[in-house]
Amino acid sequence: MPGRTFEVQIVNSKENHVQDYLAAAVDTAMHIHLQESAGDVLIFLTGQAEIDKVIMQPCSLSYSVHRSE
Repeated sequence: MPGRTFEVQIVNSKENHVQDYLAAAVDTAMHIHLQESAGDVLIFLTGQAEIDKVIMQPCSLSYSVHRSE
C-alpha cells in the first residue's frame, strides 16, 4: 500500500503506574510537549470514558499554570 512513513520514538515509563495510569499518561505527554522538540504525541486509551477524563486533565493543568503567572 503506498504511503508515507514517519520516524516514531516510543517512550515507556520505568515506574509502576497501575494506580493512576491516566494521570501518568497526561504527565508524560505534558513532559514531552514541554521538554522535547516539536512533534505529535499519541496515547492509546481503552474507551471514551478514559478519553474524556484525559481531555479534562490538561485543561485543569493549563488553567492552574496560567492562574499562577
